[in-house]
Amino acid sequence: MPGEHPSDAAVRELAEETGLHGRLVRFLFTIPYDIGISWTYLVEVEPDAQISLGHDPEDIKSKHKMLQDVAWFPIAEVAHYPEIQKVMQALQHMP
Repeated sequence: MPGEHPSDAAVRELAEETGLHGRLVRFLFTIPYDIGISWTYLVEVEPDAQISLGHDPEDIKSKHKMLQDVAWFPIAEVAHYPEIQKVMQALQHMP
């Protein structure tokens, strides 16, 4: 949303897209991508929280929906992605 701080956007989008309500723990890093900058945060959710496919308000008028599924993956299956590698590096340096 225009004027929204990236940390507020992260928590809002988490809820919109996954149904999870989280508490911001800390900023981790930014990473550039094709249309801007991605801000990455460590967010805590309740241990028994249930994930569900939400919606992306930006897709309301679009025939092509960006969100199609939601799932958890074992870290070993996604460890080769640059974003995941950066998360793992950031978490190793946390106090």
